[in-house]
Amino acid sequence: MIRIILSGANGTMGKIVARCAADRDECAIVAGIDKNTDNNCGFHVFSSAEECDVPADVLVDFSHPSALESILLMATQKKMPLVIATTGLNAVQVGAVRKASEIIPVFHTANMSLGINLLRELAAQSARVLGDTFDIEIIEKHHNKKIDAPSGTALMLADAISEELKVKPQYQYDRHAQRKKRTVNEIGLHAVRGGTIVGDHDIIFAGQDELITLSHHAASKEIFANGTIGAAMYICTQPPGLYDMTKLIQQYGVARMDVTEGINLVTFRNLPCDKNLLVDIFNRFASNKIDIDMISQANPVGENITISFTCPTESAERVRIIAEELQGVYPDIQSVVDSDNCKIVLSGSAMKDSPGVFSRVISALAPTPVAIKQITTAETEISLLVAVKDLNTAVAALTEAFGLEG
Repeated sequence: MIRIILSGANGTMGKIVARCAADRDECAIVAGIDKNTDNNCGFHVFSSAEECDVPADVLVDFSHPSALESILLMATQKKMPLVIATTGLNAVQVGAVRKASEIIPVFHTANMSLGINLLRELAAQSARVLGDTFDIEIIEKHHNKKIDAPSGTALMLADAISEELKVKPQYQYDRHAQRKKRTVNEIGLHAVRGGTIVGDHDIIFAGQDELITLSHHAASKEIFANGTIGAAMYICTQPPGLYDMTKLIQQYGVARMDVTEGINLVTFRNLPCDKNLLVDIFNRFASNKIDIDMISQANPVGENITISFTCPTESAERVRIIAEELQGVYPDIQSVVDSDNCKIVLSGSAMKDSPGVFSRVISALAPTPVAIKQITTAETEISLLVAVKDLNTAVAALTEAFGLEG
């Protein structure tokens, strides 16, 4: 059980973090810190970091930049790992965070959403490809109570893009104050405030006669809370240093999960160990315009082999006809078609540098009744075939195991 002290416990995000932590078995909020000392969350709330004397494994700060100094002092004196989710830090404060990371492990990022951090990677990749040939603008939208502008996330995205450009751009915040045309060497940042917008970020790459937009929409603040809890559990096991969401993603390996429904598993047994026969089989599927996936072949048993692959359910009749044709030519072949399946694909560029990802997959599914019917892997991808009836259970287990957004 990971014991968490939550700074900003009675703030909007603090309450959401506390609620999400209460739904998890592997961690618990044991104390809070907040100027508002209402104790309505099931743990004691202290008015300052100096007063808090509760033993814990990690300190999470989701408060205000003005509280940073006392939070850093508390964490470094107690040698307590620290997660800083507070935004709006100035350059001096960021420097203090870096200095603290020489003593304790510190997790600091402008946004706790895995999706936003994937957007950051996509933005950097786009900047590498498009270079200086496209104009770049970032638009961020938040609720009417947000104080800092532009958001820390918008600045994080701009910094990620800037690092990939040959000439470092200037950030343009106040375009209406300058009556001149846009320069090539700049990134425009625009802030919208209104209503209850949780957080939207759009990155625009505008070129000659074409426009590319990368977007992320946050529908709930729970994605930030769950990301924060994941960061807290991660940082507890790390040595002193400065960590961010990129390193957390690399530890998990998996950045996203996709599901495809309506999948049949086709298996051919007792096939003669003959490459020409495989050519014949797959040519028949190709000529019938049947998409196949998740192809696997077992080691030969005697003179025979078994192959399995998946295809869309709507091609079932064409598969049946092909199987009958093959059995007419090769009488010993046995064909089995297993329907009502779904394919789950776990992917992430960091998987190639993250040993043990598949072990984590199996460990997540082992306590469940989910039966895995087929497995195929690539350097940055793991595909699992499960029955439709097991899909929700499998997705829930994998979402929790890899800290993915629901």
